[in-house]
Amino acid sequence: MVIRKKKRGRKPKYVVYGGKVIEGLSYNPANLTYYYLDRQTGKKTWATRDIGKANRQFLLHKEQTAPEPTMPIASNKAETIPTQLLQGLIFGKNKEGRHTVSYQPIIEEEKYTIPESFIIEEFKKLLAEDPVRLAKLAGIEELAYLHRVQIKKRITLTEILNLYMNRTLKPISPQNKKETRIFWTEFAKLVDVENIDELTLVLMNKYQNEVHKVAKSKTYRPHWLSKDSRKSLKGKTASSTWINHRLHKVKTILNNSLSFIEDSTDITRVISYTNHFHLAEANKPNPTPITREDFWKLYKTADTKWKAILTLSVNAGLYLKDVEDIAKDEINFKKSELRMKRRKTGITRIAVLHPLTIKALNNYLAKENADTDYLFVNTKGNKLDAHNTRNMFSKLRKKAGVSDKVKFADLRDGTATTAAEATNVNSNEIKYILGHSNGITDFYADRRSAQKLVGNVCKAISDYYFD
Repeated sequence: MVIRKKKRGRKPKYVVYGGKVIEGLSYNPANLTYYYLDRQTGKKTWATRDIGKANRQFLLHKEQTAPEPTMPIASNKAETIPTQLLQGLIFGKNKEGRHTVSYQPIIEEEKYTIPESFIIEEFKKLLAEDPVRLAKLAGIEELAYLHRVQIKKRITLTEILNLYMNRTLKPISPQNKKETRIFWTEFAKLVDVENIDELTLVLMNKYQNEVHKVAKSKTYRPHWLSKDSRKSLKGKTASSTWINHRLHKVKTILNNSLSFIEDSTDITRVISYTNHFHLAEANKPNPTPITREDFWKLYKTADTKWKAILTLSVNAGLYLKDVEDIAKDEINFKKSELRMKRRKTGITRIAVLHPLTIKALNNYLAKENADTDYLFVNTKGNKLDAHNTRNMFSKLRKKAGVSDKVKFADLRDGTATTAAEATNVNSNEIKYILGHSNGITDFYADRRSAQKLVGNVCKAISDYYFD
């Protein structure tokens, strides 16, 4: 007589979702929450009260804890396993587009279980030792020629950025490095790819469209925008310069990499996309020349170095960038002249220096003895940094009681406006002092004194600001 063990407990009652029974997912009416048993620990795991979310959580758990799949083979003889396996391999792609390999047994009568990892190792071994045989067994002719393929090294967006940041032929300033990193990081975050060969025309157009969209809106601030950019745009739209700087910088970084990467096919392709960037129309010029009263308020409050910077800037029409770049040997104290190559254009600019400017420069150099070619340096004896210099100008402006609407660039605007309004000045003189092209070669200019070339325009400037 066979004694049957009495069954205890009730049958499990699983959840029905979408017309199907979800075996393994249950519902507790006491707390209105769904739950399931953890396959690894055997403990009850609570999901959520939402059946849809609970079902997705349960299915994800099943997928993550499923045992490694095994595949049947058609022989129990070890020496025939590789051949049997390879003859039954089926290659394909899953829903995500990833390559897959599965096995269909040759003989259904005898089935033995073998790990997928074993199949992969045998495949790799035969690919290395005899690719021609592997091609025949797998029915994939291309496998026989894989050894001829040269693997192309993929270039990442990070590598391209570093080539620009670390260049030695034309090193970039700390402020430029900071700006470059912000712009490129925003670009990389938006296109969301790792390698240059993944960049498409669609992605590049998406970047330029997003930049324009952010600039036109006071509220649209997408995830890819940096904290610095968000802060600078708080509650306002962006200028055409804001747009164009970003678009130009991406192209500049890509162009720079052409000098360092041998196979630049992908980079050249992406650069061709940037040629179609739609740049914002430049804002109409709106010069704001500094007044004589504000200039003298600043001058009287300034220390020795800033007296030299202020007088030289308004005397010669310098931008802040020019102040950073000017070298000591570009000032001729005996002739009271300035002759310097404008770094932006390579054009020679010329100015006759007023006695007040010469005096301020001599006083500054008497205190500053840094071993450097640059005329103006910081407290550590290094070249001036634009960001820090702007901050110093802001502090000077506040101390002098000058409106915060007055910018450093207003000094150059004052030079240009005074020159343009002078009655006895020709256009070539204005172009010389501002560093604009006037069609006259440096060979001609170098053989003539600054007094003959720009004497009238410099006198007009001096009469207004200094005398």
